[in-house]
Amino acid sequence: NYSAFNSEAAINLPLNGAWALRLAGATERHDGYVDDGTNDLDSWAARAKLLFVPSASWSIKLTVNGGRRGSIGQGYGGHCPPGNVAPFCAGVPWRPWSGFSPPPAGMVNRYKLYGGSLDVNGTLGWASLTSVSAYRCYDLDSTTAPAAAPDGTENFINRHPEHDWAYTQELRLASLPGTRMPWVVGAYFSRESIRTTVQMDYLKNTVLQALFGLPPDFTQRFDVPRHTNRSIAVFGDVTVPFAERFRARAGLRDTNERKEAL
Repeated sequence: NYSAFNSEAAINLPLNGAWALRLAGATERHDGYVDDGTNDLDSWAARAKLLFVPSASWSIKLTVNGGRRGSIGQGYGGHCPPGNVAPFCAGVPWRPWSGFSPPPAGMVNRYKLYGGSLDVNGTLGWASLTSVSAYRCYDLDSTTAPAAAPDGTENFINRHPEHDWAYTQELRLASLPGTRMPWVVGAYFSRESIRTTVQMDYLKNTVLQALFGLPPDFTQRFDVPRHTNRSIAVFGDVTVPFAERFRARAGLRDTNERKEAL
């Protein structure tokens, strides 16, 4: 099982009559599936929730979470399988799951995810109020070599750093339980930002050179300095009973979205 080891743990802590805390965590790891050590895994995640109930009508819950997932990167499981008639495969043995020889240096496939949310629920006397605020951030650091030259060294390197974040806010007002005509009205806002670069380095690439006349070593790079998404919405819903066993439900939602890329 490639020395696989997984763990999970959680604990609930009632602090007093109004406060409660929950902690949870997990880990996952295993050795590389490929002989050169690539396709391994070393990850962890943790979450904490703090609940405050000041009265029977109100509750506030704060959630914080984060995690990291890392590995040497993706590896190549062999090349020149039996029956391949490509000239550069002549005399090259079939070695599945062998990876690179020597193992590539500087390879990494690592990302982090962290964020939090705040949930507020309460009764105003004539309606119930719900507020949900959330934030999430994602960081990727990836340099992998998923392809090999016939001599066993990498001939394609993919580099992909990325940084994303997103914020959302939702507010809802709803009728109280037992209302003859239940209704909900609310508003929603979200904003997301993405910054990323994708770079592909081709090394000793005799195939592209033979097919398209490209040089054996060249680089392609695609930059997205900033990509943003913004969304604003308002919505409403009402249920009207008009007979003992029949009711009509109607809802409306209007959304305005804007996307920008520079």
